[in-house]
This record gives sequence, structure tokens and C-alpha cells, in this order.
Amino acid sequence: MKLALRLDDVGNFRRILGFIVSVRKHCYFKFGQEELTILSLDSDGPLISSTLTKANFTRYDVVSKSDVIMLELNIEPFYQVLRNYEKTPSTSELVVKLQRKDENPNANGNNSTNKRRSVFLSLSYNEDITVSTEIVHSFTIPINLVRGQLVEHLVIPEITKLHLVVDIPHDLGLLFSRIERYKATDSLNIVLNKLGEIKVELQDEAKRMSIKWKGYLTTFSPDDVDSQATGVNKQDRDNGDLNMIKETTVKVRSKWWINASKLIELGDALQMYIHEGGCILDCKLEHDRSASIIYCIPGKLLE
Repeated sequence: MKLALRLDDVGNFRRILGFIVSVRKHCYFKFGQEELTILSLDSDGPLISSTLTKANFTRYDVVSKSDVIMLELNIEPFYQVLRNYEKTPSTSELVVKLQRKDENPNANGNNSTNKRRSVFLSLSYNEDITVSTEIVHSFTIPINLVRGQLVEHLVIPEITKLHLVVDIPHDLGLLFSRIERYKATDSLNIVLNKLGEIKVELQDEAKRMSIKWKGYLTTFSPDDVDSQATGVNKQDRDNGDLNMIKETTVKVRSKWWINASKLIELGDALQMYIHEGGCILDCKLEHDRSASIIYCIPGKLLE
């Protein structure tokens, strides 16, 4: 088994881990032959699946009998290394390797059967101090190797009964910042229709509030998505019927929805899928999907 990576631009990697660490610190790195998939999930919270293709790396070597290497780790120290690397006048690429070392729990004994091999990620880069002097920064991050059937089971859940797809513009971040004032609210309703109108309904103490976006989002029906058709335009709105103004409402936890605001700042393009089990935000950090984040928020579709 061998894992060896090099990067001279860690921007996409750092942005992905920065978003994940705002939700939770524990996740899985799944190194395939063509891309790295980063998964973060728990029993009842949002699922995050992020992808970095090998185009983001200057070296990407993954050697394994199964062609996959999967690691479990706390990503916070990894994220801090990426941040420091970006800020440092480094003269080298960031090097990431999977390494092992022997440990002997019985320090005074010579019995080799007591030895075990710990596994960790080694990260290193060089920093210029003067013209003739440099510092080598080295870090080790403990990890667990994930083997067997768990590798195959950690996947994005299927979308059940898709109702609506909308494009999310950067300007919609103002709607999220408005909602952040009411962080004590446990849940909220996201209300949309095919005309592209969106509002958020919430209750703050004794008050019920509805915060509405004055513009229109580009919307797609499930049939549009299957056929690659274009979204609703102004003429469609002017000729709208009752089906166009019929509202689709999904209830989600407030803190999970507020976290989604960070994706608007990160992405080159962002779409939201409303389905029976909640909503999914698909964020492309690069137009060619060489770096992307899928954020699955569990919720309940209200009739």
C-alpha cells in the first residue's frame, strides 16, 4: 500500500476542509485512482461528500490491491496545515504521505509479538528564511485505515421523489445572513415554487416570521433535469398557472441551513435539490467539477 501526494496550490483542498470543519471535525478520506472523496456524516446530521480530482495535485499516487485507500481522521490539524502553507512563503510543494512506524507497548521487553504498527499521514513543506536558509516544516496526523465493506457503504444516499431544483445566486447570501440573527430558532421552513420565489419561515419566541427573497431563482422540475431543459424564464412567470405558484415546503434544522451560507461564498455555481428527505446543495468550486461539495441536509417535506 502506498499513498504519495504533492500540491503547489492547496486552495480548493483548504476551502473544502474549511467548510466541513464548520460542521464537524471527523471524516473519511477515500483515495481512488482518479479522485479523492472526502465524506463526513453521523447518524442524524447532514452528510457532506466532497471531491478533488487528481488535477488538483502535481503528484497523485495511490497504490493498493483494491485500488482504493480509505482513512478515518480528525481533519482539523490537516486544515490548519493547509492554512499555514498558504500563508507561508514556501519554496516547495506540500508533500503528503501515508507512513507507518513500529510501536512497542512493552518498552522494557524484547518480545516482537508485542509490537504494533501505527499509521499516520506525514505532511511537510519548506519555508524560506533567508537567501541561504530554509526551515522544513513537518507534521504527523494520526489516522485509522478503513477496510472491507465499510468502504463501499459510505456513499451519498439516493434522492427520493425529487420535487424541485433551483439555482442559488451569490446574492442570496443576504437571505442567509438575515436568518443568522435568529440562531436560537431550532427549525425553519424553506418555501419555494416553480416561479422561482423563495422565502424562509421561522418562529422566534412568540413571533412567526417570513423572510422573502424579492428576486426570482431559476427553477427546474424533475422532468427538466432529466431532459437537460432550460429553467423557468420571465415569459413562463408572466404566463404562470396555479401549478407554477404551488408552494413546496421542506422543514430543516436552522443550524444546518445556516451552515449552507458558506457554500454560496465558496462556489462557482450552486444548485439546491428539494426532495422527500430534505434538501441537497451541490456546490461546484470549479466549473469543470474538479472540486465540489455536496451538502445533504435531512428534513421533512410538508404537504
